[in-house]
Amino acid sequence: MNRLAGRWAGDPRYRGPMDVRRPAIGLAIGFTLAACGGDAAVRSTPSEAPTPTASSDPSVDTRTYEGDGYSLSYPASWIPTEPATGFVGVIISAPPAARQDGILPNINVIVEPLRLELSTDEYFLASKQTVGGTFAGFELVDQGRTRIDGQPARWMDYRWDSQGTALRQRQAFQVRDDSGYVITFTASPSAFEEHLGSQLIVEDSFRIA
Repeated sequence: MNRLAGRWAGDPRYRGPMDVRRPAIGLAIGFTLAACGGDAAVRSTPSEAPTPTASSDPSVDTRTYEGDGYSLSYPASWIPTEPATGFVGVIISAPPAARQDGILPNINVIVEPLRLELSTDEYFLASKQTVGGTFAGFELVDQGRTRIDGQPARWMDYRWDSQGTALRQRQAFQVRDDSGYVITFTASPSAFEEHLGSQLIVEDSFRIA
């Protein structure tokens, strides 16, 4: 396995207690996006499922990434990069040939230091409220409960429009101790199902030190 050293750099713009109505994780959507904005409205109210609607493929060759206090596996053909600043610890991108509709599928991991004591459910609901009220054309496709590193976690799958570009994302959320962990998969709607298994590989393998 290939092990890469990870790092996390704090965002100098972050000051004071976190407002749970506007958590930073709602805005971290991968390096393929230039901006987000606009009014949004939830267009569906799906029922929660106890487990994800798909499963990771155990036959996929994987590598291991080690970040600051966590580790994960990802498809060997995908490429990890580390942003120099911000809450995003790593971005793992699909091969260039996977680009569809101008979007290269990617997965990012956020580790957000929390200034308030929040449960995983509270963290998830605050993020969903922020995303739903910020992202243009927001449409909740599905949501549910899962487990990450043996502990309860939440996830949601949604569509939205970024300045005319249609996107679909899945985010998985968990609070451990005083940190919020968010794993976000971004793709075009046409490529989402094809590459969803890569996100589930990351979720299934994610471990917190």
